[in-house]
Amino acid sequence: MEIGNFILLTLDELTVLVTVTDTTSLFWDDQESLERYSGVFERLLADAWRPAQTLTFLDGVARALEKE
Repeated sequence: MEIGNFILLTLDELTVLVTVTDTTSLFWDDQESLERYSGVFERLLADAWRPAQTLTFLDGVARALEKE
């Protein structure tokens, strides 16, 4: 499954999906699309590094670059 850039906008009871390409932005509000992209977002969130992990990684990169 390939999914490009997207934004989930939520305001009160309304959620809208925006898919973005180089030339087009499309707005979706059907339940199937919202559930699909919400699932993708949840998987991305679960796989993302926590802030402390990110800082540790960036610190290591900065130290490696300083040695070059």
